[in-house]
Amino acid sequence: MMKVKILILLSISFFLIQVPVSADCISEEDSFVFRMKIKEGKFKEASDGLEVLSSRCPENAKLELLETELWIDQGEELYKNKQFKSAFPFFKNAYGRWRTNPLVKQRYNELSDKILTDEPITTTKKAVVIQEKIELPATTENRNEWEERVRLFSKLDTLEERIWILTLVVGILISLNLVFAVGFLIRFLLRKST
Repeated sequence: MMKVKILILLSISFFLIQVPVSADCISEEDSFVFRMKIKEGKFKEASDGLEVLSSRCPENAKLELLETELWIDQGEELYKNKQFKSAFPFFKNAYGRWRTNPLVKQRYNELSDKILTDEPITTTKKAVVIQEKIELPATTENRNEWEERVRLFSKLDTLEERIWILTLVVGILISLNLVFAVGFLIRFLLRKST
């Protein structure tokens, strides 16, 4: 009878102490590297990095935010090059997740009511765009937007850590309460049977 009691207590404890650890699977460094690739216009590399992060932690809120950020920057790059038809799906996806973002809202509303086309890209036009990217420093507005994004993601990391700790504490408390309840139940049943 004692072996059954111990087995029941161990199995309940083991089952209840299982806590999700997905909050820590995307580090600050991962986020920073991802954002730098986007800022440099390396969308393919950023997308590949996103796939790696997705395989490591498939259901993570931060992963969705990073993906949305990629969509916004890809869409904006295409929009600036007058590739409206190609840009719209990115803004449509981003609008589905982040309707309150002013740029997403503006681009989505602007493009959703029109018949969209992509203007042909000429090689000279592409060379000018590349030259502008290399020679022009980042504007204060872009820098402020970037700093705001970093601040928001830092707050998200802090929030995820707090949620993880709270989940752990609540899980432990529930486990202990159930262990004591099962112990009292077993003790009551043993007294009743004797």
